[in-house]
Amino acid sequence: MRVAQVLEGFISRKVVKQTVMTVVYGVTRYGGRLQIEKRLRELSDFPQEFVWEASHYLVRQVFNSLQEMFSGTRAIQRWLAESARLIARTGSAVEWVTPLGIPIIQPYHHDSKVLIGGGIQSLTFSNSGDTSQKPNTLKQKNGFPPNFIHSLDSSHMMLTALHCYRWAPCGRSLPAAGGVCPGCWGPDGDPRSVGDSQ
Repeated sequence: MRVAQVLEGFISRKVVKQTVMTVVYGVTRYGGRLQIEKRLRELSDFPQEFVWEASHYLVRQVFNSLQEMFSGTRAIQRWLAESARLIARTGSAVEWVTPLGIPIIQPYHHDSKVLIGGGIQSLTFSNSGDTSQKPNTLKQKNGFPPNFIHSLDSSHMMLTALHCYRWAPCGRSLPAAGGVCPGCWGPDGDPRSVGDSQ
């Protein structure tokens, strides 16, 4: 394929990284193609007449590779999105409780509009967080998979930090990455692993 030959030597981590990283947030092939196009345009020695065709080719390759490598992960993402779609269609916002016990309610509702008329002009204000409005099914569906995963990641990070804090020998600061407590310069507290629950 001619476009693959043109791309030889130009495909780098920087060209595809943004697209790879944003797939989990629901980036579409169209959005991914625009991201790759932008990176290719930044390459001064890349033949610009091939940018459009090359970005189409690369986004297909990225999406196909991710689908093949992370089929289980993508299946879970689709299941979360479909669950959110069904919940929103019943008229409820998607909600859950994090492992830290923090309740989460997605604020995506249809806009409520307020028109303020004046003598010369009128202003319209929109509010998408108005819980008296029906949930926005598309935003609930697209937002749930990344929001849910972020809530798990942040809970894990907080619990890890709390365990590190608890085991600091001086009891007042988090251990440094080098294995030394920055509060007292002694070795990090308890020799048990941070993953232990005791």
